[in-house]
Amino acid sequence: MNLKKINIFYFIVLLLFASVGAMAQKWNLMYGLIITEVGLVLIPSLIFLFMNNMKPAEFMRFKRMRLSLVPYVVGITVSGWFVAEFIGILSVFCLSKFIHIPTQALPPPTNGTELALELVIVAGLAAVCEEIMMRGVILRGYEAKGEAFGIIMSGLMFALLHLNPTNFFSIWFLGMMLAYLVYRTDSIFAGMIAHFTNNSIALVIMYMVGIMSGGSAPAEAGQVVITPDVLLAWSVIVIPFILLFVFLLRGFKRKTQDIQVPKPDYVATGGIIDYWPVAVTAVIYIVRMVMMS
Repeated sequence: MNLKKINIFYFIVLLLFASVGAMAQKWNLMYGLIITEVGLVLIPSLIFLFMNNMKPAEFMRFKRMRLSLVPYVVGITVSGWFVAEFIGILSVFCLSKFIHIPTQALPPPTNGTELALELVIVAGLAAVCEEIMMRGVILRGYEAKGEAFGIIMSGLMFALLHLNPTNFFSIWFLGMMLAYLVYRTDSIFAGMIAHFTNNSIALVIMYMVGIMSGGSAPAEAGQVVITPDVLLAWSVIVIPFILLFVFLLRGFKRKTQDIQVPKPDYVATGGIIDYWPVAVTAVIYIVRMVMMS
């Protein structure tokens, strides 16, 4: 597998994300998300594999996952969500001193029907399509260079794909967590379950906050501000979740130590120059952040 091809494929998808995907979501958010996930992520990923003579099901790890591992995957994801949220809050606290932090673009669900719809599209569809691309194509291509390298790079590229400078480090953390779960279980279903769980937590919390606030309309777009009191409170709240996260990771590692992850039957070829699409993406990220100042 040529890493240059993977990186160019990734860059093309990112450009489609930022252009076609953005326009589609501006036209209609839910329909736009369907177009983005299916038309710009899932279908191009499958086409890429077929064009490179790879067997999609085998390459992307469409393998049965042990049911005994599901509680670990869900538990790691739930505790990891709080860790990622803290990383995001810390990032916003620091970056808000230099750039404008916009409010959440996704409107919170205001009733059960909207919640169910967003769970299907924002949580379910994204979990399937993005996992197929990021852990099914990107991770598999990069792990031929080593497990750690594949996990770190796929997580990094997952964060860059979201084009959200304020949540860069929290998404990177989540991307590495998802890649680790998929690699240790040797099943992409671990990533799909974890991805769905992560997105569902955010949606349910948004819905519950709306209910507790009396179902008031969401605030207009503006500057997000994290006060020192909020940061301090989260610094305390996150401690037990960090401990739980580490505890579950250790148990998960023991439970998966007998799973034989087959070595890739291909060689990840490519030199440093072949990483130019990732470098250009990083530049786009920096420019986007400067424009937010």
